[in-house]
Amino acid sequence: MYMSEQAHNSGGSKAKVITASRMLQAKAGRGKIADERIQACEVALEKNTQEFLPVAMDFLKQLEVALELATKNEGGNLDEHKSRLFKPVFDLKANAKMFKYDLVTIMTNIMVDFLEKIETMDKDAVEIVRAHHKTLTLIVLKKMSGTGGEAGKALTKELQGACQRYFAKRKPQ
Repeated sequence: MYMSEQAHNSGGSKAKVITASRMLQAKAGRGKIADERIQACEVALEKNTQEFLPVAMDFLKQLEVALELATKNEGGNLDEHKSRLFKPVFDLKANAKMFKYDLVTIMTNIMVDFLEKIETMDKDAVEIVRAHHKTLTLIVLKKMSGTGGEAGKALTKELQGACQRYFAKRKPQ
């Protein structure tokens, strides 16, 4: 399921239901998940003693490598650059939610949105992704779990602003 653009833009919450293909249903299964299984998963997550820092730093290192490749091959194959950048970002996003690092989830959402919209891997795009990387690294090293309070809001606002300025600069006249 996903929220339709119209509902999202109008502030509504109508969701458009997309039926999974038969192949996907065969792989994932169908039907309701038993309440006992959901509760067992929740208990396992609550009892998780693994630290987020080493997990996150591994993904951030992968993102750094992808950034270096993008810097060396600026303007190269956009799909290849995006693919290399998306993987660690998605992995970081998924794990951040599990470890209750909501600010990391918010920041990775901003980065995903930015990467989906760019049309070229130019110097400015690389610098914005690099700023995201630096910000995510800071959040993880400072162990800013949750939303990060006022500092988290300020970081979010600044990165969103950088993305908006990037696209405004490239808007057709």
